[in-house]
Amino acid sequence: MKAPLLAPPSPRRRRVTVRSGARWPSLAALAAGALLASACASPTAPVPVGDARPVEAAAASQPEVRAPARLPLRPVGETAPEALPEVELTPQLMFQLLASEIAAQRGEVGSASATYLSMAQQTRDPRLARRATELALVERSLDRALPAAQLWHELSPNSPIATQTIESLWLTTGRFEDAEPLLRARLEKARAEQRLPDAYAQIQRALARTVDRKGALAMLDRLAAPDTRSTEARLALAAVAHSADDVTRAAAEAEAAMQLDPS
Repeated sequence: MKAPLLAPPSPRRRRVTVRSGARWPSLAALAAGALLASACASPTAPVPVGDARPVEAAAASQPEVRAPARLPLRPVGETAPEALPEVELTPQLMFQLLASEIAAQRGEVGSASATYLSMAQQTRDPRLARRATELALVERSLDRALPAAQLWHELSPNSPIATQTIESLWLTTGRFEDAEPLLRARLEKARAEQRLPDAYAQIQRALARTVDRKGALAMLDRLAAPDTRSTEARLALAAVAHSADDVTRAAAEAEAAMQLDPS
């Protein structure tokens, strides 16, 4: 594991001029500058990553260890602006941003992710935590992705993408006690908005990727307790029971679903 890029360059190697006391500019603008710099250093074009996604989707769709330098000011799928801290853009912080993006372009994604996480911990800026998570997912490193996603969710508790990402990571690693409150809140909101079918379908897909199938079934039992008259809840229970090799339970839940909706 390579150490994070922490030391600023010597004046003879690179000159970075930043006005003292300057406030945090657009990360997209900084990343665009990093992208231009890395493009000059390497003729290979980056493979786009897009927005941050749950770990199971990211692992399935990222064939290379490469990531774009651009981070949008407002995450895709989120409509309300985030409350961002005011962070002084020091020469060292500017260097870490640029050096991390160049490192990611050159395939040193682990070092870039570690540096972004360090910057996020120091500045409490959710955009940096999001970027650390994205890079860790590109690297397919759960050890890096978990702390980065937890910090991202902590700094952006109302972000649907941050919530979905940490949910998926917790479920993938069998941390049901952490994921259950978030899933319960999701189901409560779905009941109020009459979107239970979609909510149970999403939860079922997420649970299908966990290694602890029996633990997943026990958690879903607790979550679905208020929805015994829901066909979708019964079908989700049947699917998760089947994946847990509980054939008797799976058959019973499937039968209950058919009785609720014979069509």
